[in-house]
Amino acid sequence: MDMKEKLAERLDSDALPVDFEQAITLAVKIIPGFGRFHYGLILVCGVCFMSAGFQNGLNAYILPSAECDLGLTSRQKGALNAVFLAGSVLSAYVWGSLADSIGRKKVLVSTLMFDSIITFLSSFAQEFNVIAVCRFFNGFIVGAPSCLVFPYLGEFHSAKTSSASLCFVGFFWTLSWMLLPALAWLVIPIPWSYHSAYFTYNSWRLFVAFISIPSLMSATLLLVLYPESPKFLLASGRTRQALAVLKNMYATNTGRRPSQYEVQYLKAPCSTSSDGSGLLFLLKAMWRQIKLLFVPPLLVRTLLCSALLFTNMFGYFGLGLWLPEIFNRFEAFYSSHPNETVSVCELTNVSKKQVDISKLSDCSARSVDERVFINTMIIGAVCLLGNITSSLLAGHLQRNTMPVATMLIAGVSAATIYFLRSSLQNLIISCIFLSAISTGNFVLTSVVVDIFPTSIRAMAVCTAILAGRVGAIVSNLLLGHLLDISCEVPMFLLGFTVMCGMGAQGQNGEDFLPSVSPGLARTAPV
Repeated sequence: MDMKEKLAERLDSDALPVDFEQAITLAVKIIPGFGRFHYGLILVCGVCFMSAGFQNGLNAYILPSAECDLGLTSRQKGALNAVFLAGSVLSAYVWGSLADSIGRKKVLVSTLMFDSIITFLSSFAQEFNVIAVCRFFNGFIVGAPSCLVFPYLGEFHSAKTSSASLCFVGFFWTLSWMLLPALAWLVIPIPWSYHSAYFTYNSWRLFVAFISIPSLMSATLLLVLYPESPKFLLASGRTRQALAVLKNMYATNTGRRPSQYEVQYLKAPCSTSSDGSGLLFLLKAMWRQIKLLFVPPLLVRTLLCSALLFTNMFGYFGLGLWLPEIFNRFEAFYSSHPNETVSVCELTNVSKKQVDISKLSDCSARSVDERVFINTMIIGAVCLLGNITSSLLAGHLQRNTMPVATMLIAGVSAATIYFLRSSLQNLIISCIFLSAISTGNFVLTSVVVDIFPTSIRAMAVCTAILAGRVGAIVSNLLLGHLLDISCEVPMFLLGFTVMCGMGAQGQNGEDFLPSVSPGLARTAPV
């Protein structure tokens, strides 16, 4: 008789309340620890997270094509990246508090729906200011699924299987950064457009419209097929609803009737959140959760998590969103100067004076070289391979070894970009940089999910990611302002800032990760 049968037999005889960990273990097959319900939920949550990945990478592919239509300067391109990130910063506490107060599923479904609508409408924007406003609201709304999909999914699993499930979903982020250039390659080069006196609709706008589909699809699937998190329901005092969810999970995983589920009663937590509604209730709940994060014993962890994600996302989004632009400048230069070599900073100076002047005057000639899409897909594939490798190595390394090593590699490679003189060199260093820094981000974000209690976990994740997005905004504004003025400064600044995060991890790693098992690096940059 195995452990599960013994546990079921004891529960059946005693009919005593069961704690959540025992109850959810009985609702899942113990080998491999997942059932049909969980495989489907991982897939749907993966699409949710992939939608957030599409939104975070969208600007990188529309900016080269939209440059002529909207008359964008490098500073405006940086501003367009920054307003998207600013929206996600301003919404961070809103979504965390709402999710901890009214539920994960309600927030996820509603924000995904609105994200789809705004993305579709933004494809019709004809002015820079209009598309900037749309991107701001996209950032404001997509902050919810990018943060909350992990608490939502993790609360359907036992502690033993949670790490693996979140790792699988994390891969969808990297997958989104492979699929995005592939879709852009298929759609943006299409020589089609509609013009009238006051309205233009062309291929890059059609590409934006396509990006609205995954958000709508994932919201619909969540709404129709999956319930609220049982752990949230239990923490909210809705014990019967939580038990009903577990019975449904059991029936889906085993093919048996819900009435055959061995657990009859769930043990209520020591304290539950009070019911309430309205703006005042939500503001009070938000303030209570924030206070818990910024007082001992959680204060040090909150500050350290925030500082580490600031430095990480300063580099990840600062350079990651500009890579297609850099690739495009290289390809434009070498198409006109096939026998010459040029560095990134020399390329910036040359491109301002001669390379694209003729192209910029003719919108029909302004396009993205197909090798830009190929290069970004290669980077995505390398990052995915790096994620898989890090997952295999994580259990065999000390707790702080992987984040320190990946941030060191990322910092050095960011500074190395200054010395590059070809698109191939840029591709190699970009693969190393993004693979390393994304893996570091995975580890850091998974730590936040692990070390904070359920009642404030969503708020803790949102707080740490808020700090990371502030770093992303700062780096994008700096790159947009300095890239065409003195590009040496932002390149070395990126490397220095990332390595500062490495130093903080190295000094505080063992204290920072006391309760985190050496599990998988399981989430992704958000």
